[in-house]
Amino acid sequence: MVQRMKCCRRPVLKVVRTVYHGPYEGLSEAWHEFAKWIEANGYKTANDLYECYLVGPESSPNPADWRTELSRSLVE
Repeated sequence: MVQRMKCCRRPVLKVVRTVYHGPYEGLSEAWHEFAKWIEANGYKTANDLYECYLVGPESSPNPADWRTELSRSLVE
C-alpha cells in the first residue's frame, strides 16, 4: 500500500538552533543548557521545539559521533 504525503504550508519562523554532539541520554541536559543560553542572550521563544537527528546509530555505533540539531522558534 502506498501512502500519499500531504503537503502543507508552515509560516516563516525565526529560530535559534544548536547542534548537540553525543548520546541521546544527554539530550535533556543539552536542552537545559540551550535554554539557559537562550535566556541569557535575551531571546523569547514559543512553546514549540524541534530535534533533528543528523547522525545517529544508523550511521555510527559510537555515540560520540552522533549529532542532534536542537531548534526553538523565536517570538518577535
